[in-house]
Amino acid sequence: MNKIKHLVCFLAASVILVSTIEFGAMYVMRRERREAQEYLAYVRSLRVGQSQFAEFSRDLGRYPKVKVESGCNAQDCVARVMFENTWGARLRLATPASLHSMLTFEKGRLTRINVGVWCYPQYGGGIINSSVSESLPDKSFFIKAYDSGAAMYSASLTDPSLLVPGYVYVRLTPEATTKQREEAYSFNLDVLDHRGTCNDASDILTFAHRFTPPPRN
Repeated sequence: MNKIKHLVCFLAASVILVSTIEFGAMYVMRRERREAQEYLAYVRSLRVGQSQFAEFSRDLGRYPKVKVESGCNAQDCVARVMFENTWGARLRLATPASLHSMLTFEKGRLTRINVGVWCYPQYGGGIINSSVSESLPDKSFFIKAYDSGAAMYSASLTDPSLLVPGYVYVRLTPEATTKQREEAYSFNLDVLDHRGTCNDASDILTFAHRFTPPPRN
């Protein structure tokens, strides 16, 4: 009788322990998503060619995960940050996913914004990735106000007969409209704390579904 009682107590304690770990991991993932959403909203408020490093440096205290590269000064600086769901992914509570960002300042002025989100599909397959690059017009690199497309396609995990976008890019300059900027930065960050929300690039940027896949050979 005592053995059964001890076994029941052990099982109950194990269930409580596992539940506590899962709850803690879910809390961390959701906090990570909230922080990522807040930072993404902040990045969207910046303006290439206008925002100043002096203003950005005053805001750094709100985003402790942001790291500036060595040699950074008031004139030239690169700031990077990454938000990821490491613990939730290790416990199989979500598929691995991350938001990463890089801000480039030259002569005290913001000259480039790079933001990307990647995730792994729940049922296997290659990495799914979407990225935004916003910069001043540069004839050697990019001069359109807005450009977007799918640079990679793969077979759908739910219907292998269909091709779906696996990598979507958006490139902008300050001449892009407000609507275009909103679309470009409309990342779905649910991939950071939900399982099964990453099957193709349209799960990261919803407008990705409008791109026409190439014909199959």
